Amino acid sequence: MIFLLVCCLCVIFLFLSAAHARVTVTLWKASHGADPEIMPVILQAFEEEYPDIKVDFLSHPWEGWDERYAVAFSAGEPPDVSYMPDEFWPRFAGAGLLARLDELFPEEVAAMEADFPEAFWRLTSFEANQYGVPFLWVAIALFYNEAIFEEAGLTLPPSSLDDPYFDDWTWEEFADVAQKLTEPTQDQWGYSWSAAFRDPNYLYPYFYQAGTDVLDVEENRAAFYGPEGIAAFQYIVDLIHTYEVIPAAGMHPNFHQVFYEGKAAMAPVESYSVPTIRNQFPDLEVGVAFNPQGPGVDFFGGRGSFGNSGYWVMAEDCPHKEAAWQLIQWLSNQESVQLFCDAVGLFGARVDFVPDPDEPLYEVFFESQPFLPGYPLHSQLRQVHSIVMAEAQNAVLLSKTPEEAIEAAGEAVNALLQE
Repeated sequence: MIFLLVCCLCVIFLFLSAAHARVTVTLWKASHGADPEIMPVILQAFEEEYPDIKVDFLSHPWEGWDERYAVAFSAGEPPDVSYMPDEFWPRFAGAGLLARLDELFPEEVAAMEADFPEAFWRLTSFEANQYGVPFLWVAIALFYNEAIFEEAGLTLPPSSLDDPYFDDWTWEEFADVAQKLTEPTQDQWGYSWSAAFRDPNYLYPYFYQAGTDVLDVEENRAAFYGPEGIAAFQYIVDLIHTYEVIPAAGMHPNFHQVFYEGKAAMAPVESYSVPTIRNQFPDLEVGVAFNPQGPGVDFFGGRGSFGNSGYWVMAEDCPHKEAAWQLIQWLSNQESVQLFCDAVGLFGARVDFVPDPDEPLYEVFFESQPFLPGYPLHSQLRQVHSIVMAEAQNAVLLSKTPEEAIEAAGEAVNALLQE
């Protein structure tokens, strides 16, 4: 009798233990600075709400991102949930390595759509399926040094669509103003920019302003391979070698520092750099403006700028998809997004996100959303970046003409996409 009682108690104990067993969901995210401090706060709240789920979180640097994720996915040991920008995740989706969220959770996914701006939600779909949920976004805008402009007696670049100077702010006007604000003998430059940056975020806006995109996804070819692409490269070369308004002949390894130190009148700067400017360069009198209008007025008004968004995605090999989906929903809710973005100085990709009301520099970024084309989603976009950047450097270094550089880039990209 005692033996039977013990057996029954063991069975009950095992049943209760199984009922309350915790599953572990792994979460990886490249750090935006404060991740190690703020993410544990968000995840602790999640685990309190879902005590049967434990989150194993890894915050890692952006350096080596491609190698880290390629090795993990190829080894069959990917993180269950990952943060991936729009240019990163399509190659994993195209290889069948990411879960199709719209097939797994159709009703929940459909209900979430209203919480996000259409531009960001549209970039969650690839080859007719939805793979991600928007989390945050960043953009580039034209920063300017108010003191340099005022000392020269020049009109400040337009920071509002209603600015009377807005329509006159064109490529030609920009080049003229930058030239007037350049004093090489005093190490003062009209515009700080470089073709030697680590990614093409500061290069592609010239394509947009010239009237073209990077890729034509429907035709699976380079979109810039033509007169618009040539015009973009030619304008960059002219700013450097004709107007001579850019330091280090367009190859400065840290061109932002030139602007931060007050040695440049204008520079393109990403939104997440605003806290850095405020904290490390408090004496810099800075304003934010719209890009000048290029000749491609039929493509985002000829004022296109870089902007991209990041997404939560789930590995196809995730063993606990329901738990991983609960985590993605939690990370994407209003409270989590606001808490994270306030801590790291980024913008939440939700319609109800509220930017810091005490930071006026953010206003232009939100007003400029209509001028953010967004990256074309393609599984080989990362390889396209390398090709285009290399040829842009050839043009900047005058080893090729803009026509030759665009032709070489276009042919190489088209060959890559046909492989």
